[in-house]
Formats: sequence, C-alpha cells, structure tokens
Amino acid sequence: MLTVTALRLGAITVYMCLSVAAAVLDARTNRCPNGLAFAMALSAAVILGFTISERAFLHRLAVVALLVLLLVAIELFWRRAKGSAGFGMGDIKTFISMLLIDPLCAFASLGVACFLFCVYCGARLRSHAPFLPFLVPSFAAILIMFGFCPPIL
Repeated sequence: MLTVTALRLGAITVYMCLSVAAAVLDARTNRCPNGLAFAMALSAAVILGFTISERAFLHRLAVVALLVLLLVAIELFWRRAKGSAGFGMGDIKTFISMLLIDPLCAFASLGVACFLFCVYCGARLRSHAPFLPFLVPSFAAILIMFGFCPPIL
C-alpha cells in the first residue's frame, strides 16, 4: 500500500526528471515544448495536491495565474521596447510549475539563477544564453535545502 508521502516523493521525482529534460532541451534548442511544460505543470499540481488543502490549492492557482499574467505582460512589453526576447516564454512556462510547487523557493531560485546567468554571460562575453540550465538546478538545490527536506523526513 502506497502512502501519501511515497506518492508525493514519486511525483517530485517525475517533476525533477521533466524539469531536467526541459533544461537540456533549452540548452540545445533554446525552447521548451508546450507538451513538456504541460507535463511539468501537471506533475507540479499533483505535488501540490498532496501537500495542501483544496482551498489553499485554489488560492495558489489564483496567485500563480496573476503572477504569470504579470510576467507575460512584462515580457511582451520588453519585446516591444527592445525588439528582442528577454525572459522567454519557455522560461515562463517552466517558472509556472515552480511557482505552483513553492512560490518562495521559486523566487529565490530565480534570483540565484539570474545571478549565475549574469556571471556566465559576463565571463563568456555573451549577451544572451538559454536560461533554464541555470533556473532548474538552482530550484532543485533550493528545494532540497529549504523546501522538501522537513516534510519528507
């Protein structure tokens, strides 16, 4: 008989495998396919379903929807003003699933990833590079350090 903790751990494993696949695809092709982003969001919703109540789940969905609308609006404004992509739509799709799992860890990992991205681009003298290879490992590290360890153990 599977316990809720075992099912949650399985969903976390599936999510991490999908997010690593998204980071590898982004590094190779500079995109995150919609099907992969949907699978990541679905596995994040399963993780969230095992973690919080139904009412809190709906509140989290509403907050994530507002944050995503804000991020998409900022990205569209950036593209209109600068004429080039900034934080790409694949990055936003992946960040949605991270926000579903744990918003605080998602924003902390975004800050760490931005710092690592700036260091990388500064060292390589590049103006742009794929962002998910920086975001996914920082999210995993922050979740392991601060997010999932106490409930799993």
